[in-house]
Amino acid sequence: MKNYRLMDENHPLRNRFLRKVVALSAAGVFLDGYDLFIISVALIYIETQNWLSSNPAIASVEIGLLNSSALAGMLVGAITIGRYADKIGRRTLYIIDLIFFVLFGLLTALAANIIELLIFRFLLGIGIGADYPVSSTYVAEFSPKNLRGKLTTLTFTFWGIGSMTAAIVGYIFGRHEYVLILGNQVSTWRLLVINVKMYLTYLWI
Repeated sequence: MKNYRLMDENHPLRNRFLRKVVALSAAGVFLDGYDLFIISVALIYIETQNWLSSNPAIASVEIGLLNSSALAGMLVGAITIGRYADKIGRRTLYIIDLIFFVLFGLLTALAANIIELLIFRFLLGIGIGADYPVSSTYVAEFSPKNLRGKLTTLTFTFWGIGSMTAAIVGYIFGRHEYVLILGNQVSTWRLLVINVKMYLTYLWI
Protein backbone atom coordinates (compact mmCIF):
# COMPACT_ATOMS: atom_id res chain seq x y z
CA MET A 1 0.00 0.00 0.00
CA LYS A 2 1.32 3.40 -0.93
CA ASN A 3 0.77 5.56 2.11
CA TYR A 4 1.10 8.86 0.29
CA ARG A 5 -1.84 8.01 -1.97
CA LEU A 6 -3.95 7.80 1.18
CA MET A 7 -3.35 11.49 1.87
CA ASP A 8 -6.01 12.10 -0.79
CA GLU A 9 -9.17 12.77 1.24
CA ASN A 10 -11.24 11.03 -1.45
CA HIS A 11 -9.25 7.81 -1.35
CA PRO A 12 -11.68 4.95 -0.50
CA LEU A 13 -9.33 3.38 2.06
CA ARG A 14 -8.40 6.62 3.78
CA ASN A 15 -10.73 6.30 6.78
CA ARG A 16 -9.67 2.71 7.46
CA PHE A 17 -6.00 3.58 7.18
CA LEU A 18 -6.40 6.64 9.39
CA ARG A 19 -8.13 4.58 12.09
CA LYS A 20 -5.26 2.11 11.97
CA VAL A 21 -2.66 4.89 12.26
CA VAL A 22 -4.43 6.44 15.25
CA ALA A 23 -4.96 3.04 16.89
CA LEU A 24 -1.31 2.08 16.44
CA SER A 25 -0.05 5.41 17.74
CA ALA A 26 -2.47 5.35 20.68
CA ALA A 27 -1.39 1.79 21.57
CA GLY A 28 2.24 2.89 21.65
CA VAL A 29 1.49 5.91 23.82
CA PHE A 30 -0.64 3.70 26.08
CA LEU A 31 2.35 1.40 26.64
CA ASP A 32 4.53 4.44 27.31
CA GLY A 33 2.29 5.49 30.16
CA TYR A 34 2.01 1.96 31.49
CA ASP A 35 5.74 1.23 31.46
CA LEU A 36 6.71 4.52 33.08
CA PHE A 37 4.20 4.11 35.92
CA ILE A 38 4.40 0.39 36.65
CA ILE A 39 8.01 0.58 37.86
CA SER A 40 6.72 2.44 40.93
CA VAL A 41 4.71 -0.64 41.90
CA ALA A 42 7.50 -3.06 40.99
CA LEU A 43 9.97 -1.15 43.18
CA ILE A 44 7.96 -2.03 46.29
CA TYR A 45 8.91 -5.68 45.84
CA ILE A 46 12.35 -5.09 44.36
CA GLU A 47 13.23 -3.34 47.61
CA THR A 48 12.01 -6.27 49.73
CA GLN A 49 13.73 -9.02 47.72
CA ASN A 50 17.33 -8.06 48.52
CA TRP A 51 18.05 -6.55 45.13
CA LEU A 52 19.40 -3.33 46.58
CA SER A 53 22.64 -2.68 48.41
CA SER A 54 22.73 -3.22 52.17
CA ASN A 55 24.24 0.25 52.42
CA PRO A 56 21.28 2.67 52.83
CA ALA A 57 23.06 5.47 50.95
CA ILE A 58 23.86 3.26 47.96
CA ALA A 59 20.37 1.73 48.06
CA SER A 60 18.84 5.20 47.82
CA VAL A 61 20.95 5.91 44.74
CA GLU A 62 19.89 2.62 43.17
CA ILE A 63 16.22 3.42 43.77
CA GLY A 64 16.67 6.82 42.20
CA LEU A 65 18.40 5.30 39.18
CA LEU A 66 15.67 2.69 38.74
CA ASN A 67 13.01 5.38 38.83
CA SER A 68 14.84 7.60 36.34
CA SER A 69 16.60 5.13 34.02
CA ALA A 70 13.67 4.92 31.60
CA LEU A 71 13.33 8.72 31.64
CA ALA A 72 17.02 9.08 30.79
CA GLY A 73 16.52 6.60 27.95
CA MET A 74 13.54 8.63 26.72
CA LEU A 75 15.75 11.70 26.38
CA VAL A 76 18.25 9.75 24.31
CA GLY A 77 15.55 8.12 22.18
CA ALA A 78 13.69 11.35 21.45
CA ILE A 79 16.87 13.17 20.45
CA THR A 80 18.65 10.46 18.47
CA ILE A 81 16.08 8.09 16.98
CA GLY A 82 13.21 10.45 16.21
CA ARG A 83 15.30 12.36 13.68
CA TYR A 84 15.63 9.27 11.47
CA ALA A 85 11.90 9.02 10.76
CA ASP A 86 12.17 10.91 7.49
CA LYS A 87 15.31 9.03 6.45
CA ILE A 88 14.23 5.43 6.98
CA GLY A 89 10.46 5.93 7.06
CA ARG A 90 8.03 6.03 9.96
CA ARG A 91 6.79 2.51 9.28
CA THR A 92 10.29 1.10 9.64
CA LEU A 93 10.87 3.19 12.74
CA TYR A 94 7.62 1.89 14.21
CA ILE A 95 8.92 -1.67 13.79
CA ILE A 96 12.22 -0.75 15.45
CA ASP A 97 10.29 0.93 18.23
CA LEU A 98 8.15 -2.18 18.70
CA ILE A 99 11.28 -4.32 18.96
CA PHE A 100 12.53 -2.07 21.76
CA PHE A 101 9.20 -2.39 23.59
CA VAL A 102 8.96 -6.16 23.31
CA LEU A 103 12.63 -7.12 23.68
CA PHE A 104 13.60 -4.87 26.55
CA GLY A 105 10.25 -5.30 28.27
CA LEU A 106 10.89 -9.04 28.32
CA LEU A 107 14.51 -8.61 29.39
CA THR A 108 13.46 -6.29 32.21
CA ALA A 109 11.22 -9.04 33.55
CA LEU A 110 14.07 -11.56 33.27
CA ALA A 111 16.77 -9.35 34.82
CA ALA A 112 19.02 -11.23 37.24
CA ASN A 113 20.46 -8.28 39.14
CA ILE A 114 20.14 -4.55 39.67
CA ILE A 115 22.64 -3.66 36.93
CA GLU A 116 20.74 -5.61 34.28
CA LEU A 117 17.50 -4.07 35.45
CA LEU A 118 18.93 -0.55 35.10
CA ILE A 119 20.33 -1.25 31.63
CA PHE A 120 17.13 -2.83 30.31
CA ARG A 121 14.96 -0.04 31.73
CA PHE A 122 17.24 2.53 30.09
CA LEU A 123 17.02 0.76 26.71
CA LEU A 124 13.25 0.44 27.07
CA GLY A 125 13.18 4.19 27.69
CA ILE A 126 14.94 4.78 24.37
CA GLY A 127 12.02 3.07 22.63
CA ILE A 128 9.52 5.14 24.61
CA GLY A 129 11.35 8.37 23.76
CA ALA A 130 11.42 7.53 20.08
CA ASP A 131 7.69 6.82 20.10
CA TYR A 132 6.62 10.38 20.98
CA PRO A 133 7.90 12.25 17.90
CA VAL A 134 7.00 9.39 15.57
CA SER A 135 3.44 8.94 16.87
CA SER A 136 2.56 12.62 16.80
CA THR A 137 3.95 13.28 13.32
CA TYR A 138 2.47 10.08 11.90
CA VAL A 139 -1.03 10.97 13.07
CA ALA A 140 -0.66 14.60 11.98
CA GLU A 141 0.64 13.63 8.55
CA PHE A 142 -2.34 11.49 7.58
CA SER A 143 -5.10 13.39 9.37
CA PRO A 144 -7.33 15.86 7.49
CA LYS A 145 -6.81 19.46 8.56
CA ASN A 146 -10.11 19.70 10.41
CA LEU A 147 -9.30 16.63 12.54
CA ARG A 148 -5.53 16.94 12.93
CA GLY A 149 -5.50 18.62 16.33
CA LYS A 150 -8.32 16.45 17.70
CA LEU A 151 -6.74 13.16 16.64
CA THR A 152 -3.28 14.13 17.85
CA THR A 153 -4.70 15.12 21.23
CA LEU A 154 -6.78 11.93 21.35
CA THR A 155 -3.66 9.86 20.73
CA PHE A 156 -1.82 11.33 23.69
CA THR A 157 -4.74 10.95 26.08
CA PHE A 158 -3.84 7.26 26.02
CA TRP A 159 -0.72 8.04 28.04
CA GLY A 160 -2.98 8.86 30.97
CA ILE A 161 -5.09 5.77 30.30
CA GLY A 162 -1.93 3.66 30.26
CA SER A 163 -0.68 5.02 33.56
CA MET A 164 -4.13 4.58 35.12
CA THR A 165 -4.19 0.98 33.87
CA ALA A 166 -0.79 0.42 35.48
CA ALA A 167 -2.18 1.69 38.78
CA ILE A 168 -5.20 -0.61 38.54
CA VAL A 169 -3.12 -3.63 37.49
CA GLY A 170 -0.65 -2.88 40.26
CA TYR A 171 -3.44 -2.67 42.84
CA ILE A 172 -5.13 -5.88 41.73
CA PHE A 173 -2.12 -8.09 41.10
CA GLY A 174 0.52 -6.34 43.16
CA ARG A 175 -0.98 -7.19 46.53
CA HIS A 176 0.86 -10.52 46.49
CA GLU A 177 4.64 -10.61 46.39
CA TYR A 178 4.76 -13.95 44.56
CA VAL A 179 2.44 -15.97 42.36
CA LEU A 180 2.55 -19.65 41.48
CA ILE A 181 2.93 -20.46 37.78
CA LEU A 182 3.15 -24.15 36.85
CA GLY A 183 4.27 -24.91 40.37
CA ASN A 184 7.02 -22.30 40.34
CA GLN A 185 7.08 -19.22 42.57
CA VAL A 186 7.44 -16.10 40.39
CA SER A 187 7.92 -12.55 41.63
CA THR A 188 4.80 -10.53 40.90
CA TRP A 189 6.80 -7.50 39.82
CA ARG A 190 8.19 -9.48 36.87
CA LEU A 191 4.67 -10.11 35.61
CA LEU A 192 3.75 -6.46 36.08
CA VAL A 193 6.60 -5.14 33.93
CA ILE A 194 6.29 -7.75 31.20
CA ASN A 195 2.57 -7.05 30.48
CA VAL A 196 2.53 -9.70 27.73
CA LYS A 197 -1.13 -9.23 26.88
CA MET A 198 -0.53 -5.57 26.07
CA TYR A 199 2.40 -6.39 23.83
CA LEU A 200 0.35 -8.97 21.96
CA THR A 201 -2.41 -6.38 21.47
CA TYR A 202 0.18 -3.96 20.16
CA LEU A 203 1.47 -6.59 17.72
CA TRP A 204 -2.05 -7.43 16.55
CA ILE A 205 -2.86 -3.79 15.74
